[in-house]
Amino acid sequence: MAGLRLEKIAVKRRASIEYRPMDLMSVFSRTGGVLPKDRHVSRIELRAQELERQAKKLNMPYNLKPSYFLVNMAPSSYAFISASRHGDGVFGAPFYITDTDQRFWGQDRLDDLDLILSGAL
Repeated sequence: MAGLRLEKIAVKRRASIEYRPMDLMSVFSRTGGVLPKDRHVSRIELRAQELERQAKKLNMPYNLKPSYFLVNMAPSSYAFISASRHGDGVFGAPFYITDTDQRFWGQDRLDDLDLILSGAL
């Protein structure tokens, strides 16, 4: 749900973005996370509610059960495994790190990222 919000913040704050791909499923296992398919049903249900709330707040469409979901991500990840950011403290997605090492996990932290970049936080 981050959509283009990061790009809009970067333009507003005259910041640059360096995208680094990662193999998210392997990051979960290497950093103590639990793969989505292995999470307790209560966590799965809460995540679904949170995503629906966030979508409404952002006035964005959201489909909890898209046609192509939980596909085998390995083929698209093979070329990027060496670029994984787990060594930089990344443990989920989306994950944002500023040039001053301020870290933000999740699209719901974009407002805080914006405040850091503006100097207000």
